[in-house]
Amino acid sequence: RWDISCHSTGMSVVKNGTYAGYTLAQLIAAKKGELVGTRVSAEVFPLLVKVINSREKLSVQVHPDDDYALLVEKQLGKEEIWYVIDAQPGATLTLGVKDNCTKPELAAALAEGRIEEKLNQVAVKKGDVYHIPCGMIHAIGPGIVLLEVQQSSDVTYRLFDYGRDRELHTAKALDVLELHPPAEQRAASRREQGCLITRYCESRKLILELVEIPAGCGCTSDPERFHIYTCVEGR
Repeated sequence: RWDISCHSTGMSVVKNGTYAGYTLAQLIAAKKGELVGTRVSAEVFPLLVKVINSREKLSVQVHPDDDYALLVEKQLGKEEIWYVIDAQPGATLTLGVKDNCTKPELAAALAEGRIEEKLNQVAVKKGDVYHIPCGMIHAIGPGIVLLEVQQSSDVTYRLFDYGRDRELHTAKALDVLELHPPAEQRAASRREQGCLITRYCESRKLILELVEIPAGCGCTSDPERFHIYTCVEGR
């Protein structure tokens, strides 16, 4: 599901309180920097947050960067970070391709229906974090619940969809494909206002942190930027 979105494909709506019924776009227009922060443009909300519960293999896909997406699709590209909320034993993610696989080899395997032979499968567990840069092949296997933090974009190029009757975007996907090595999680922890904060990933577009909040602890907002909080455990 799309939890926090200002994208026209799936707009968030305020559930209750003074602004009940407002779309996120309307709320930002009304509150501007008071909501998104003084250093963030109120014209284009930059992030989109999803919670994905996979019961089957999801499509093998790749996303373009901003330059390609703006030129071809008239919207932003899609860089992502995944946080694994839960995973059944044996669950896997597809992250990049196997060592030494070239783009022509990948294209040939795709045409012959054996692309899975070339994909890098990673066993995952609760709490794992992965950065998915633009151009990296990726897919979600069954038995996984994950939080996806991404740029505000609905551009997805599907390479392979396990026989489902949906559009594939092979030419565009091969255009933007980068044979990245698997992304490794990075973590650095600090204490702030009584909370333990672990920064797992920081890029030019996205930051993901895990905040452990003890009972009775309060956090102060930052006047320069906004934060989006998703409860991944507890209440």
